[in-house]
Amino acid sequence: MLIYSIIIITPFIFSYFLNTKKNAIKINIDYLWFNYLLFVLFVFSFREKIGGDWNNYYSAFFQIGSSNLPKYDYGFNPSLINQESYSDSLIFYFLNFLIYKLSKSFVVFNLVCSFIYIYSINKFCSLFNNGRFIVFAFFITYLGIVVHLGYIRQSLSISLLALALFYYLKDKNIKSFIFLTISFFIHLSVFPFFLLYLKNFSKYIRNKKAIVFSFSIVVTILFLYLVKDKIYLYFYYYLGEGVHFQSKGAYLRVLISIPFFLTIFLLRKQIHLSEKEINLFKLFILFLFFAIIFLILNRTTFADRIALPIILFQGYVIGKIFSLLKYKSVKNIFILFTMMYSYILFFIWAFYGQFSSSWIPYKNILFD
Repeated sequence: MLIYSIIIITPFIFSYFLNTKKNAIKINIDYLWFNYLLFVLFVFSFREKIGGDWNNYYSAFFQIGSSNLPKYDYGFNPSLINQESYSDSLIFYFLNFLIYKLSKSFVVFNLVCSFIYIYSINKFCSLFNNGRFIVFAFFITYLGIVVHLGYIRQSLSISLLALALFYYLKDKNIKSFIFLTISFFIHLSVFPFFLLYLKNFSKYIRNKKAIVFSFSIVVTILFLYLVKDKIYLYFYYYLGEGVHFQSKGAYLRVLISIPFFLTIFLLRKQIHLSEKEINLFKLFILFLFFAIIFLILNRTTFADRIALPIILFQGYVIGKIFSLLKYKSVKNIFILFTMMYSYILFFIWAFYGQFSSSWIPYKNILFD
């Protein structure tokens, strides 16, 4: 708990000192922030047997690289690990394969994945200038500790999605599209975000509506055909007869997104949202809608997976509100409130999460 508490609370402390607006402090904070990111990289990269799917990723790394399953006593089912499991994740498969051939070290694999995650999320947080620390801390609470440490493929995909959204909001559409494509070939769940680029695509063609609609239909059909086996597998496990577990925390994680959407709606005139932001938020609302539908159908794990990208929206709202505040005292109160909110969520997960014992206590490969 201590190590997790440190990496959650520290950015809030930095945010408080940065709010004093003293140049000397700003210079020192930037230096300390770089060292903080290195510390987080160390914590994430050199973890040992930490995370809900540690066993699967550990075994898949050696299976992909050498076609041999390692001897491992962490309670996993070897029949679940095979190269076909990543047939829809070409880039993730290639990353496993390349790092194995170069180093044969799962630690190096975690180091590379953690670097990508930290760089991408920090880049996304830089959208908010002085608010970047508070947003990063909010992400660390669940997206960092739970998702990245436990489910590497999902965290890589969502972190590269964050990088794609950073460039999208900066009007660098080509870079944005490239990173979204990379994210898609790591995890299929980000596919709906390609809708953001339809308007840009339509600028280069005539008879816009008809061609864009036809293009969308063709791409969707091709996509469904290429990943039909994976879609069937997901349906079997999450929606069909193969549902074998429920995510008890899904109700909380999905429903707490509603106040964030209400906040944006109520403050839309004060925040002055751009057209791109509005399009992005509409897409997030679509994710929320389907997540709630599957909660109602008691398919909580599937709802949890759908709602995962909404974490980026929540952080974005926090950053926008913080940037909107004018008075130092009000900003300090907001920092304190966000820290309490984030830590309470972490506390609830740590003590009441069904599988939190896979993360706690933290273990590091370099220390006993």
